[in-house]
Formats: sequence, structure tokens, C-alpha cells
Amino acid sequence: MHLNQIRTAFGCLLLASVSIHCGDSSDNDSAVDADTDVVADVVADTLADTLADVSDDSGLDAGSDAPFDSGGDVGDDGDTSIPDTPDAEPPPPPVTVDSPSVIEDAASVTFTVTLAEEHSETLEFSYSTADDTAISGEDYESASGTVVVSAGETIVTISVDLLGDDTYECDEAFALNLSGSLGEFSGTGTIVNDTDPGPVLTLDVTEGEVRENVGTVDIGVSLASASCKDAVIEVSYGHITTDSDDITELSFTVPAGDLSAVFALPVTNDDLREVRERLELSLSSTDEVTVTDQTYALDIVPVIERIFEGETGLCAHSQDNLVTCWGYGNTHNFANGIPDTL
Repeated sequence: MHLNQIRTAFGCLLLASVSIHCGDSSDNDSAVDADTDVVADVVADTLADTLADVSDDSGLDAGSDAPFDSGGDVGDDGDTSIPDTPDAEPPPPPVTVDSPSVIEDAASVTFTVTLAEEHSETLEFSYSTADDTAISGEDYESASGTVVVSAGETIVTISVDLLGDDTYECDEAFALNLSGSLGEFSGTGTIVNDTDPGPVLTLDVTEGEVRENVGTVDIGVSLASASCKDAVIEVSYGHITTDSDDITELSFTVPAGDLSAVFALPVTNDDLREVRERLELSLSSTDEVTVTDQTYALDIVPVIERIFEGETGLCAHSQDNLVTCWGYGNTHNFANGIPDTL
């Protein structure tokens, strides 16, 4: 190793020196001088060879002042690089403007301007509002002016008047922009819809007829205007001549922004000999829609077809639940229970 080579050179010097001083005291001064010259030559040659080896291994000029690689003697893993330091957290902005939310019925919305630190002098800021989804003159009063933060203070407020109405609207927003010697800053004011009733939802049709093996019945609904949020609609049934086994209960969703939707009403085919059945359904919701008190009447027609023997003749059972018997002389309609005499 490089340091070992240097240690060896100085070891040679030490041994040579000991040899000289431990010699016979009767030696004359010329012999001592001669030995000293020999030691000097040995040390010089050894150091020269060592420095040459170091220069070759490190890639540095032996006469250079640049530091050389220690060959791993400095650290256990030989890594002498300086580790990276994590990035420092950026300083907070000198001024912040908050983003308040209020319901539409509120008289005004108040913005809070906060300085990161106290200042020894009075500061002035110009402010103005700007439309986003809220429109000045319709949803809020446009505002502009100058706000002053006194020396030693860090908080000041700015109020903007709101214009409420009875119209259903989605949440709306506008900006408050601030500028001054410390820079430009902004906050967002949000006007939240209050208790104004949502858009009216109606059924596209109010009655229908299907065969029992239809699988599902598609029923459409429409909104007078789009809802701001998804609306879950619950479907409830009034069984007139049906029972709970004939229909599967369900709910469906009208996505926000849509003006219509179609839901599929499942119909159970039980393969039983039945009379024509009637079902009435109604809709309800607790979300931001207004559901009318309409009902939808659905007639379900059995689809069994078979021929069977009667007491005195042959009978045929039709898809519409009509039974014709040859020999009886009449047709019996099970839908209303009244025999039709031929």
C-alpha cells in the first residue's frame, strides 16, 4: 500500500541511523561521514522510488500539489465522496389568501389575507374579483379596492357581497386577486347551493304492456335540467294483481349533468298458469332532484301455451291467457273472469 511504502522508507532511515550511532567509538570522523553519506543516498533513493510508485498508482504527477488517492486507507469502503444533503423546505409565501365557502343564502363571503411575518412599515395591497363559474352581477357583486395592513399586523379581511336567488344551481366559484410590493396572490370563494329544490324528474310514459317472458322492461325518465350531483332513484311497487315474486326491486342512478336515463325493470317468468297481472310503480329520491308523484302501470301477460282435455271436449290455452274449449261453446277470459258466449 502507498502509506506502507513510505513507512518502509523511513524505517530504512531509522535503521541506518542506529547502525551508525551504535558502531565502534574508535572509528574516526571520516568513517562516520562516509556512512552518513551512504545512508543519505539510500533514503533519497527509497523515497524517490516510493513517490514514483504512488504517482503511477494514483495517476498524478509526483511533483503535483494535488491530493492522491489513499487506496482505501481513509475509509473502510474506500468511498471518500461527500454525501448529498436533502433539499431544504421552500420558505412559505410572504402572503396567503384563504379560499372560503359559504351557502348561497349568506349575505357575503369573507377572505382572510395573512402575512407570513410582521413588518415594521404599513403595507398596501390592491385587490379585485374575477369570474370563474360564478358571474358578477348574477351571483356576487364585483369588488375592487385597496386594503391596508398596519405595521406590526399580519391579518386583514376583505368581504364580497353575494346575490342569492331561488334557482337551483351547482356550486359556483370566483377569484379574489391581490397584488402589492410583496408580489401577487389569489384565493377562491365558493358559493354552495342551499335548499333550492333540484330539477324535476318525470316518467317518459305512464303505462305499458309486456309478456311475462320479456326479461326486462326499459322505462325512461327525464329531468327538466341537469342535476349537479349523481341522483339515486329508488323504485317502489304497488302490487295490484301481482306479488313480490313477479318483480325484482331495484334502484338506479341519473349521472350528474345528464338530462335523461333509462332503467331496466326485471320481470319474472314463473311458467305458471296465471291471469293477466297489473303492477304500478313509483319513484323517489333523497338527492338533488324533485320526483313527481307519477305512477307507471304495467300489464304483464302470461305466455303459457298448451292444449288440454276438458270434461266434454278439447281446450286450448292462448298466450293472452284465453282458453277456448271445443264442446263448451264459449271462450273464457281469465283476465277478467267473464265468459264470452259465442
